[in-house]
Amino acid sequence: MEYRAKSNPPETIQEHTESLLRCLEYFLSMYGDFFTENEKELLRLACETHDLGKVHPIFQEIVRGDRRRLEEYVPHGFFSGMFLNLADLKEKFSQEEVRALVTAIHYHHTRPDDYTDEIYRNHGEKYMKSAIEGYTGIPLERISTRYLRSRLFINSESQHLVNPSPSVWQKFILLKGLLNKMDYAASAHVSPEKVEIAAAGSLVTTIQKTFGKHLRPAQHFMAEHRQENVVVIAPTGSGKTEGALLWLDDHKGFYTLPMKVSANAIFKRICDKYDFKTTGLLHSDSVYEYLLRANEDNAETEESANDVLAKYSAVRSLAMPLTVSTVDQLFKFVFKALGTEIFAATLKYSRVIIDEMQMYDSKILAMLLCGLKTISDMGGKFAIITATLPPMIERILKEELDISFVAEAFPSDQRRHFVHLQPGDFDFDAIREAGKSKKVLVLCNTVKKAQEILAQLPGARLLHGRFIKRDRAILENEIQEFAHGTAPGIWISTQLVEASLDIDFDELHTEMCPVDSLLQRMGRCFRARNYDGTTPNVFVYPNERPKFYDEDLYKRSLDLLAKYTDRIFTEVEKIAYMNEVYDEEFIRGSAYYQTLMDSLQSFANLPPLKYDKAEADDLFRDIRNRTVIPIEIYEANRDEIDQAVLCSQQKKLSYHERLTNRQSVEEYTVSIQWNSKDMRFVDRRLPDTDIWLTRARYEFDSETHVGCGLLREKAPEPSNFL
Repeated sequence: MEYRAKSNPPETIQEHTESLLRCLEYFLSMYGDFFTENEKELLRLACETHDLGKVHPIFQEIVRGDRRRLEEYVPHGFFSGMFLNLADLKEKFSQEEVRALVTAIHYHHTRPDDYTDEIYRNHGEKYMKSAIEGYTGIPLERISTRYLRSRLFINSESQHLVNPSPSVWQKFILLKGLLNKMDYAASAHVSPEKVEIAAAGSLVTTIQKTFGKHLRPAQHFMAEHRQENVVVIAPTGSGKTEGALLWLDDHKGFYTLPMKVSANAIFKRICDKYDFKTTGLLHSDSVYEYLLRANEDNAETEESANDVLAKYSAVRSLAMPLTVSTVDQLFKFVFKALGTEIFAATLKYSRVIIDEMQMYDSKILAMLLCGLKTISDMGGKFAIITATLPPMIERILKEELDISFVAEAFPSDQRRHFVHLQPGDFDFDAIREAGKSKKVLVLCNTVKKAQEILAQLPGARLLHGRFIKRDRAILENEIQEFAHGTAPGIWISTQLVEASLDIDFDELHTEMCPVDSLLQRMGRCFRARNYDGTTPNVFVYPNERPKFYDEDLYKRSLDLLAKYTDRIFTEVEKIAYMNEVYDEEFIRGSAYYQTLMDSLQSFANLPPLKYDKAEADDLFRDIRNRTVIPIEIYEANRDEIDQAVLCSQQKKLSYHERLTNRQSVEEYTVSIQWNSKDMRFVDRRLPDTDIWLTRARYEFDSETHVGCGLLREKAPEPSNFL
């Protein structure tokens, strides 16, 4: 009998297995030095065995188109382990390694394991005994399900979740993650050399040619410590980015950032400035960025479209030699959800750069630190590069998580900021006057505040996160062009610009915020210039604290700022200011510190399978968004949007055409938090999509590019509103 593994095109179990093994051998030819001989052999066994459960007679009926007995079927992955000879394995491998192998095969598909051992035994005797005999030619006295007791996560008697030790867990995620990587490639009929794409040239050589022998101190330090985990604290303009790329040393790398906008900027910088075309971009909207770049290059032929999609597919499968990513795309494995193991497994033989760590709240920071612990234990390397970092983070890495690293701070001798604390609301008269001769940036803690003050500053421009994507892209380009130009004027924004845009203003007016954000905001003013003035160029207004800022950190940041005001605030003093605010003796009693430590403990004790992959996606950011189109925008572009939605669902069109149509719809959308006050205007969905229509008013002039964006007030409702 021909035992099939796939139906379209038809492929036997043996053919599919051989394809996996070819992918694995090519992979090991590139990265074999990162794995022990036992790990290599276990990976081969996982690839050889994972699909043998497909000899199941009902599966063979299904794969040939007969689905009459589908409801009787128990997924094949749960029976593949029956082909393992546990007695032989235990002579060659440790008990931990055998359990990791069994579990990786058992769960190689992300499916609920809600079957009891009795169901497995009965199903095995009824279906699998004869199937195994037919496939192997070896007669069986009875079916053996002993391997089920070797699963890591399920107590076979109580069916309760069990939390394995970190070392066993790491063995499992390595085997399952790389088994999935090979399986995805073989199932997609990807050639072995596309499982891991070789770098096009040397990024390190290119950077060294750019800088010659004149490396800056931070860059020299990172180049000297390429074989170690590193923590580098240095201000804007110190060359941290290039230093981190030198640290990669042509290893497979991931460069992570807090926001999509900043990831896009670094991706463009590496591709364009250093001509390193084998760089990937990975975030929730990265496929649209690829399409935009293709359009900018006039790549409109079907061949170029296929190239775009092939590159995006390689990025999604973590095959690129260098990938710029947001952290939520890589570190979700800390939730121990099935389907996330490929990320940790890939980071074992990679190097990961964490840029601007101070931008994360305490929960995400805990996830990140736990992820670095796993990566370090598995043999991967990391570099933290940041403008500011509380000393307690270094202590937690070293003492709580037992991670070794080298750390160095590189304060600049530049004198960039003269700070003044000004009680009360913004001094609009002073801002208007300064805007006549300087480039002035006004930063607010909330979108609502930014929208309110636009009316107080005629001629000012406004940017925040509540513009539809089309208009936000226009504004982001224009604020960067303005900031690099010489014309005076005023821009108003929010924390959106703290670390995401390369902008440089002459004067900053900002609401008070915790020290991390405050120092980041200062980096938008005199970004890489010395300030020799005798009057302030940074004005801080201690207005009412928003609820999303930790009360203790906000108050301590404000209190300690007083001694650095009405004079030049040096880069060395900024580090001292950060350290004082985050003095561990003080913040032990803060909600921030308690949340951080509780979260670290929670992740350490988290049992596998508690969350699924979709839940991990939501939990990583502790936020759920809803994509909406303002009704005014929808009505003005209704024919175009409806046609694009229709085309995006037409399977007769190519994937590229459907994706392009979906992108054109996305241009009219804005993302809002599902639990915010904005949701009271969202009650109707655009048919056959996950996009909703909102009755909130939207304000933006398409000619002047001035407006408040999405407002928290109701727009007039059209008579033909769906």
